[in-house]
Amino acid sequence: MNPTAIFVFQSTTVTIVTSESNLSMCAYPSDTPTCTLNSFSTTVNVTPGLYKILSSQPVAIRVTGGGSDSDIAVQTVDPNNKSQFPQPPPVPAAGAAANVAMSTLAGFFPQSRSLSRSIG
Repeated sequence: MNPTAIFVFQSTTVTIVTSESNLSMCAYPSDTPTCTLNSFSTTVNVTPGLYKILSSQPVAIRVTGGGSDSDIAVQTVDPNNKSQFPQPPPVPAAGAAANVAMSTLAGFFPQSRSLSRSIG
């Protein structure tokens, strides 16, 4: 499974599109699912913090209500590069995303050590 990291800076609504079923999204620092994702499209209200989705296929995430694409940053896995842990984006972060230690991120994202960045 490959993780997708979602850094949320402002409360908003996102739509998550995937071709897989029975995926879940977890809020940092827990591995307990905060919601189950349906195949195709699921709309979720998110608050500031860090979230992850484990999937085998690409996941698309878009802000669909109450905000803009700058309210989130999405990082997806580069399975060929395991030299780094995910880095919080260099933008004003809020909630759990603001003070995440690298060792803690390693525990939250044990599947991979490197994420390539795409915004929105």
